[in-house]
Amino acid sequence: MYDELPVRILANAERFPARTAYVFEDRSISYGQLAEYSRSLGYYLSKDRSPVVIYGHKSPEFIICILACLISGRCYIPCDTSIPVSRVKKLANPSGADMLIFTEEGDCPGILSCELSRKELRECFSHEGISPVTSGDENAYIIFTSGSTGDPKGIPVRRESLMNFCGYADSFLSGAVHTGHALFSFDLSVADIFPTLLSGGTLIETDGIPLSDTDSFVCTPTFLRLCLLSDRFTEINLPSLKTVLCCGEVLPADTAEKLFERFGDIRLINAYGPAECCCFVSAYEVKKGDNAPLPVGNGKNACNIGIRNGEIFISGASVSRGYISPCGNDSFRDGGYYTGDMGEIRDGMLYFLGRKGGFVKRSGYRIELSETESEIRQINGVSDCICIAVPDGMGQARSIKAFVILSEDISPVQIKQQLALRLPAYMLPNAIKTVPYFPLTPNGKIDYKALDDK
Repeated sequence: MYDELPVRILANAERFPARTAYVFEDRSISYGQLAEYSRSLGYYLSKDRSPVVIYGHKSPEFIICILACLISGRCYIPCDTSIPVSRVKKLANPSGADMLIFTEEGDCPGILSCELSRKELRECFSHEGISPVTSGDENAYIIFTSGSTGDPKGIPVRRESLMNFCGYADSFLSGAVHTGHALFSFDLSVADIFPTLLSGGTLIETDGIPLSDTDSFVCTPTFLRLCLLSDRFTEINLPSLKTVLCCGEVLPADTAEKLFERFGDIRLINAYGPAECCCFVSAYEVKKGDNAPLPVGNGKNACNIGIRNGEIFISGASVSRGYISPCGNDSFRDGGYYTGDMGEIRDGMLYFLGRKGGFVKRSGYRIELSETESEIRQINGVSDCICIAVPDGMGQARSIKAFVILSEDISPVQIKQQLALRLPAYMLPNAIKTVPYFPLTPNGKIDYKALDDK
């Protein structure tokens, strides 16, 4: 049933209304408050069925809006405030969204004709509440990732897929308190929000290293390495921490060993899965002494994972039915999704072997360099652009270099300043260099090695 997820969360609120459901910085909300406010906002939202853009940063109101959308049968589009307004407009237009809710203090961004400020949102909490309705649109949310056409790709994730994922994730994420780090516009946040609220646990969101004691923690391998550099990330300060789940990037074996040295018998899960399949679809419990490369599991219920011509292919209930227009859907065929990830299965275990050309991973985010190039070309004074990813030796991009040909006098600093108004920080190049031309190979293709040597 499409309404199973909100029904179960509201049932938790009936059982323990005073229990803390969500915490971010110095603000928190109980299950009773979450149920009351989301049911009241659901009444306001139930007059329509089009998607709702939620624009904000981890406030309790953001969580209320998510549940209210699910209660009212509407699909939500999560956008963190780190995403520039111009890009949010690009996300909203093809999705059919006709409402934006701004969950932070201040004026609405002026993206859609119908927008609710945080003050107006809180006024909606006085409405009489409604019970979950049957969804007119079976999509739970639409999340956006970088696109090869120069525009972001919208991935609609069905409620069935979300519930299927939560059932799988429950076997890895347990305990009364869970801490998450991912932005809500990043699909990894799905592993924080829904398994926790469905289990009746407390979700603590942080922008930094976990400081509150917690039972489980989800993050990218890059952020885990950052945590391990801190003398605060220890078993003494986090005595209840029993599970760390990493996803979004390759988990280096030496990072795993450092975690075991720091926390002893901690459970470390190495997970894999694209946003097109509702967060992670396979997971492996890392053992002390495991050698690189670490496997990423063997798939989950209602999800089949195979290798076709060296590429990881996923089919089953977790797979999206395709991108929203105007994106192409060439990757969705043969009854499943061609991930663009190279891999192999050995002894029943899946191993990730890197991305196909054009895609890079950086801090857990998947980036199409062609989209960054396209945005740079739209800046006045730039004639052409090529971006190159500098690998870190672990299948990720350590940095991104942009090489530009100019048609007018504009500096790399000015280009980067304008680009920051168009793209989120994780897509920005680390360095921008002007060149008079792009060198070519004898067969007329771009000579990337010669370009990088300039």
